[in-house]
Amino acid sequence: MEDNLQYITGKQIYKSDDNVITKFETYNTQVIDKESGIQGIKIEKPNSTYYLYFL
Repeated sequence: MEDNLQYITGKQIYKSDDNVITKFETYNTQVIDKESGIQGIKIEKPNSTYYLYFL
């Protein structure tokens, strides 16, 4: 059975994430929703991938 839902989960932000957040505008961001101004980046680490979105 296929559902048409989109899921967003949250994660705890660590001190190491502060560097990514501080330099967010220097990354090649993707426009997620132009009307609302949401931008995001994909962060790949050796054992995980996560996405960071800003409004």
